[in-house]
Amino acid sequence: MNDSMERKQKIAYKVNLKDHLAELSYFNRNPVTEASLLSIEETKKIMNIKISDQAVTTRFTIPFKDKNLKRFSLFIDLLYKQNPGPMFIWTKFSEICGCVKINSIKEFNFQFPFSASSHGIVTIITKNITDKIVFDYYLDEEDKEMLEVSLIGNNWSAIHY
Repeated sequence: MNDSMERKQKIAYKVNLKDHLAELSYFNRNPVTEASLLSIEETKKIMNIKISDQAVTTRFTIPFKDKNLKRFSLFIDLLYKQNPGPMFIWTKFSEICGCVKINSIKEFNFQFPFSASSHGIVTIITKNITDKIVFDYYLDEEDKEMLEVSLIGNNWSAIHY
């Protein structure tokens, strides 16, 4: 990597780090610090590993507030049973500042507010790169807060909400 590119990456890191840590703190039940972020190199390695092209994808959309209901909690319990291992929380800033590792999906804070990220997308990917869940939250045409959940991978996509 040339010096100019390296300088640009360092500047982008410094400029976005505070927002990235704040954003991740909404999604993680544990405090997130700069030291808890994976390096950019580790993050890029994870980013470049793809879940199989044959992986099944299922999607459903619910009102954003429904993620706080018991039904959604039971759904997360089923995901945990299928893949209880470590995971990475991924946001748009992760490409610049690094992603954070959590011990399981149980450490993800599903009570995060609608304002948690200006990008409206957060992803959890399993450490073994077999399953991924994407939360895409947005305002619909009637200004209702909605949450689209995409399950990718042969384990999680088989679980129905």
